[in-house]
Amino acid sequence: GEFRLSGSEDDPRVDLALIGVDTESIIRDSRHADDDAARRRLVRAMLAGELRLTDDDAFETREDIVWRGTVRAVDVLMDNVRDRDRMPSGKFQADPGTIRMIIDYPWDEGNYSPADDVLRVGELRNQLEDTDTLIWLPRFLSDDRKADLSTLIVINYVLERDRLTEVTPLLTADDRHHARTQLESRRSALTVRLLEALRRAYGVSAPDAADLSDTPVTDHMLALTTGLHPRLLAGQGLRGAFERSCQQLLTHKYPAHPDFDPAGRGREGAVKLARAMRDVLLGEDPPAVLTRRATGALAGLRSDAVGRVHATATVVSVTDDDLRWWTWAGYRANATLAATLARAGVADPAQHVSPLFLRLRGDLRASAWPAAVRAVRDRLTPPDADDKAVAGLKFSTALPRELAVATLAARLADFDHAAAVLAAPVRFEGQLS
Repeated sequence: GEFRLSGSEDDPRVDLALIGVDTESIIRDSRHADDDAARRRLVRAMLAGELRLTDDDAFETREDIVWRGTVRAVDVLMDNVRDRDRMPSGKFQADPGTIRMIIDYPWDEGNYSPADDVLRVGELRNQLEDTDTLIWLPRFLSDDRKADLSTLIVINYVLERDRLTEVTPLLTADDRHHARTQLESRRSALTVRLLEALRRAYGVSAPDAADLSDTPVTDHMLALTTGLHPRLLAGQGLRGAFERSCQQLLTHKYPAHPDFDPAGRGREGAVKLARAMRDVLLGEDPPAVLTRRATGALAGLRSDAVGRVHATATVVSVTDDDLRWWTWAGYRANATLAATLARAGVADPAQHVSPLFLRLRGDLRASAWPAAVRAVRDRLTPPDADDKAVAGLKFSTALPRELAVATLAARLADFDHAAAVLAAPVRFEGQLS
């Protein structure tokens, strides 16, 4: 409690006020906020944070990983593997050129268990042709952790906007302040406890009976790719397990693929790969024996690439309002150019950066291009580092935020190759307004 002074100067009064507010009744009266959909949303958001995925409240998102110096796309979908209505077999089929990662939730309705998810995976292997799909099956949460999840959902609901005022009309302003403080403290504790339980459930931390159900999971990561048996390593974290599993799939499928970044330098390997792709499209034969089918496919790719590649210049292709600057400079250089040109009002600020091209603003005029390039040539800007990327930086909690952001931005940037692209000639293919 705390002492409160009241009354007048001539007749002062000291009261002992109890600070502890009955927050349990607040939570109990708001239990209607907890349902299966809310649980899915919260766990999806927590996993997205740990995996450093974009969480826009969608069940599916796309993420890039780096393997042997190349950037590869991964489509990530979170849903119930066992449920044939929610997850028909077509949702397990990877798109050409991408990996698909299906992540199940650490609970299910009724008497279903992870064994039912494993049975579904066996059925899918018989139904689908060889596909680049990984399926991440968690052990289910214990009843205590599911109760924590329920409580956390309710606390989040109560603390949204000004809802605490709505659900506590009889509390004084001071008591409402104390209630908020208590609920925020409890929310923090529950979040930490549930994150650790999720790491255990998905197999990247040692299991604990207090956090998990009695039914074990033998293999957390399964594959629909023929002959692939991925393995998770303890202690690598959820993001590390995600990247390593995708890399295992690619290594299994393309064992002879050259490593364009054997020293882990990132920038040089990515640029070399992008330039090698451009050179092949320009007519250079790849250092491999091609089958007749591959030769025909390559001829089609070269035909489609007309207007996107040139031997001595970069190319801006114009199709209706779609403007793309084909730099063939690699991911980091293009991320640097995208950040720089977005601030100059030339590039699309919301684009998903490609190692091959940048998306320019649809209303860009040809007459504005030379001046825009001159204005930014000596003022390159590093890519933005979002909160999730900063959180994933080793020892980020020990650094001032400004230093952590600057450190990560420097790692993401490639100023040398970005400057070289800006200095190179540019050809325009198509009619620019």
